[in-house]
Amino acid sequence: SRISGCCVDTRARVAMDDPTSKPPRPGTVCIKIEDDDPGYPLEMFCVPRHYADDLERVIIPHGLIMDRTERLAKDIVNEFGQEPITCLCVLKGGYQFFHDLIADIKAIARNSDRSLQLKIDFIRLKSYVVCRLNVSLLIL
Repeated sequence: SRISGCCVDTRARVAMDDPTSKPPRPGTVCIKIEDDDPGYPLEMFCVPRHYADDLERVIIPHGLIMDRTERLAKDIVNEFGQEPITCLCVLKGGYQFFHDLIADIKAIARNSDRSLQLKIDFIRLKSYVVCRLNVSLLIL
């Protein structure tokens, strides 16, 4: 778990001047989106018709997410150097992000003439399973 890079902080209560909040690690770049951030009007984007009635505004544009994913990939490649990297995807919700991150890692390594050894695996988790008054996490 030596991943450095980016974070998106959507919690307004975690302000940089809040003495109870932890400062970001050195070299970490954060994009802070306040709870009351108005986002962007839908007219600025091509919204699929089947989402049109369900959305009011766009909070984080797709391009920003893709840019931050690429930056995270670059930070991973730089931090791990020539070490083998084991990548674990939590199914099912994390698959698209995982796919984009792995593609970016491979592209960055390829364009920097590095040889990276990637081991890719998948895990399914099930939470909120109540077993005799205690909550557990099942690894399936």
